Amino acid sequence: PENFRRYMLDDNGLIVKFAINLINNKVELEKISEKSALQPESVYGISKKSAEDLIRISGLPYTILRITNAYGPGCRADYNSVVTTLCQRAKKKLPLKINGQGKQSRDFICIDDVVRAFILAGFSGKPLTGKAYNVSSGQMTSLVKIVNTIKRFEKSVKVEFKPGVEDKISYCCDASMFKGEYSWKPKTSLLQGIEKSLKHFGKRK
Repeated sequence: PENFRRYMLDDNGLIVKFAINLINNKVELEKISEKSALQPESVYGISKKSAEDLIRISGLPYTILRITNAYGPGCRADYNSVVTTLCQRAKKKLPLKINGQGKQSRDFICIDDVVRAFILAGFSGKPLTGKAYNVSSGQMTSLVKIVNTIKRFEKSVKVEFKPGVEDKISYCCDASMFKGEYSWKPKTSLLQGIEKSLKHFGKRK
């Protein structure tokens, strides 16, 4: 079916996709594994889980990659990447707006490491596994740390904290299964990734 084809990386039937927001967003988790219960409570999360279910029953061979909070050159600001959005605002000399005190933490991964994971899953010569894998940094990083890292490069940028709207959810994902089976690990540090992002938006005048 056509809806499945947009997930396919090549003609060999590999299916890969981004899948986040699959876990109950009222539960604060330290580390999410592939065995964690999928209980999405948003339309976005439900759509991701439904996509996985459709892939599984499609009859097509597949490998699913669950990517957490990708950022970096080529990612869209003001869409679904808070790091990319903040980097773009910094280069435009706009204030960095943070909900609450910025203590909420997520698992951020640079797009360069995501691309390497896709290439390994699609072109390593390994058979499709019929499994879902987390692809993540495995580290929780707060928005305050993101902002402070940006300010190392953009020292004059202003930060605005919006009180009373900070979510209480902090999480990271366990990518050990993908690391073990594909000999992959993230290579780009947060400092390197943010520097690349800032340079990218600095070129887009």
